[in-house]
Amino acid sequence: MRLVILLLSVGVFLPAAASLPRLGLLPLDVSEEYDSRLLMMRLQQELSESGRFDAVNLFDDSTSELTPENLPYKLEEIASESSLDVLMLLEARKPTVRERTRYTGDSLRTTEEHTVELSGRFYSSTGRLIGSISDRVTREVSFPTRPDLQAMSLTAADRLVSKALIQLFPVEISFSTEEGSLVRLPEGSSAGIRKGMVMSVVATAERLPTREEDYQLLRSRGLVQITDVSTASSAGRLLSGELVPGGPVTAVETAAPAMVTVSYQASPCSVEPGEAEEAGDSGSLLVSRLRLHGRTCRWGLGFGGALNASAADNLSAIGVEVYAGPRIPLRSPQLALRLNGGLGVAFLMQRTEGDDVSTDGSAFTFGGVADVALEYLFSMHLGMEASVVGRLYTTADTWTVQNVYGETRDARPSELYYTEFNEAPVSGSLGLFYLIY
Repeated sequence: MRLVILLLSVGVFLPAAASLPRLGLLPLDVSEEYDSRLLMMRLQQELSESGRFDAVNLFDDSTSELTPENLPYKLEEIASESSLDVLMLLEARKPTVRERTRYTGDSLRTTEEHTVELSGRFYSSTGRLIGSISDRVTREVSFPTRPDLQAMSLTAADRLVSKALIQLFPVEISFSTEEGSLVRLPEGSSAGIRKGMVMSVVATAERLPTREEDYQLLRSRGLVQITDVSTASSAGRLLSGELVPGGPVTAVETAAPAMVTVSYQASPCSVEPGEAEEAGDSGSLLVSRLRLHGRTCRWGLGFGGALNASAADNLSAIGVEVYAGPRIPLRSPQLALRLNGGLGVAFLMQRTEGDDVSTDGSAFTFGGVADVALEYLFSMHLGMEASVVGRLYTTADTWTVQNVYGETRDARPSELYYTEFNEAPVSGSLGLFYLIY
């Protein structure tokens, strides 16, 4: 007998190890703009490869008789005839097109924004609605170019399946915690667990607590990332929280957390003084920089980016960075080493002098950025980091200004405080980070 556990009230699904639940796919309303058969085959493939369903394509079954009034018992009838446990009704609306007109230099440019939206409604074998998931993909192209709507619909289908698995049918495993740095689970790939999956772990009570030890076991709570998977077992490391050894817990699949960091960086720079009246004669300058990072928070390879704002005497700058690199556990979850490398660009501005100048002097620099950071998580969400930052950027030696007539030209040394600006390759940074989950 097929074992299926559908907790409809909260939308939780636990895959059965012995036999997978059968999920039937029905196209309810698919626009003629798409190849509906190809779309249904992609959904079937993605759901089957998740390891949680035996997906069945009911493309040839007619849905023309389905109405809001007869939907529950018609679906129950279809489920009974095909031995289904879950049904998914797909809707793929006609693509929407919105025209945009923008200025590009001295000319107008007309573009079209095409949006493809898919919706999936999931029902139990008795016709009861489990939940609805939708996703959309948008592409902007120059008129009269047309985007590949079929490719967009397949991308939306992949994303719809991913959202449905986490929001409606997450993997759920109950087990008892053990001593050691690794969290070991008694289920593996046969239960739908995959490497890199993130699970929220909470303590469960087998009986009413009566002793202090019972209350201690209920303190278990955290996020675990799966790092190793076999057919019948798996192991992971904590990203956040604490698990009390010997306590019963339940792990439920969830989305990966994100990390937001605010840091201060003091960066020494070398400059060539200009000939403005108030320009100094020092060849060095200390730049204070505030950086706002956003990145994935997981063990292994991660991605992120940063916005930064800098200030010094008569000088300011804003910049953007993108980077990637591994995050290595030293003592999970509290202590981690992060290595990043990437690219960045900065827009610099400095004060100017002169009756003929109406704007600040501006320049662009770009180059590579890398950092080695030590992270310490001292609560479930909050932590601090210290890092050594390396920046190999181009030298800013050409500054642009506008005169009183609105004409753009290169600035003269007599109008500038600094004719050259070059940042030191190594600096330090301190910051606070917050885990969002």
